[in-house]
Amino acid sequence: MEDVAIERETTDDVSLVVILGYYEGSDFISDQVKSIVKQKYKNIKLHIFDDSSRNPLVIDDLDLTRDQMQMLKIHNRQSNVGFSQNFLRALRRKYHGVKYFAFSDQDDIWDEDKLAKAVEVIETFQSDIPVLYCSRTESVDSAGNNMNVLSPLYKKSPSFSNALVQSISGGNTMVFNRAARDLIVTFSEGHKIVSHDWWCYQVISGAGGIVYYDSTSHVKYRQHEKNIVGSNVGVRAGIQRAFAVFRGRFKLWNDVNLKALECNQAYLTEVNQTRLLDFIEARRSMFFKRLFLAKRAGIHRQSFLGNCGLLFALLFNKL
Repeated sequence: MEDVAIERETTDDVSLVVILGYYEGSDFISDQVKSIVKQKYKNIKLHIFDDSSRNPLVIDDLDLTRDQMQMLKIHNRQSNVGFSQNFLRALRRKYHGVKYFAFSDQDDIWDEDKLAKAVEVIETFQSDIPVLYCSRTESVDSAGNNMNVLSPLYKKSPSFSNALVQSISGGNTMVFNRAARDLIVTFSEGHKIVSHDWWCYQVISGAGGIVYYDSTSHVKYRQHEKNIVGSNVGVRAGIQRAFAVFRGRFKLWNDVNLKALECNQAYLTEVNQTRLLDFIEARRSMFFKRLFLAKRAGIHRQSFLGNCGLLFALLFNKL
């Protein structure tokens, strides 16, 4: 059941809200919170949603100044809803007067210009246009030391045809305007989405909004043994993705996403409605028709090897 307290209206006089999903993250949370409250973009409020941790987060444990403490608020869920739903349900809250929203993981470290850079990009577009900013990340080890590894650089323009089969950036990099927030909330209503960041990419691109992919990194993505979703760089990550495809996990995630998209297809552009229906029909069809419809839908991944994997997934009907 949805936490009723989470839905009440917030009247903080801020222009940007950071939503941080938290669960048993005491090891690294202090570093991340400090990097957020020290952002160059100052008019922010940090809302931490503790997903029913066995050891709830306590604000006094964060070693903040009194002024910094005023910048954050902790919400405790009555029951665990999972990392994706923790973010999406938090987004439903009625944030009065807030223009921008950002997702944050509990264990990263943000560069001090992260939010300022994102807002600068978003403000180049009209406020009624849904805009989603995302970026690359830079991996650091559990102690915060640089590993000299960046997430993949994607050169193809973000698009719905790409979003149907690939997420190009983590939720920990995402910043978006209220128009985008409203779309995400509308699309998510009544659906248990598995991956909130992939879903946001699909929603905004599908509805004709702007998805801006920043080729530079402003987030230090901490790698440690408790990561729910680890780095997507390297041979090991590629093998793990391949196993996920052939074990059927990717197909199950697509089942969830496509059902939710189909329920909201009236919000998609006409072209993307056609692409969605072609992709749905392709997954139900025999091999040659499946290839034809997938090609007509324009589905693709961002790299040559990714598209080779996509072809194999089509061959074995694992999409």
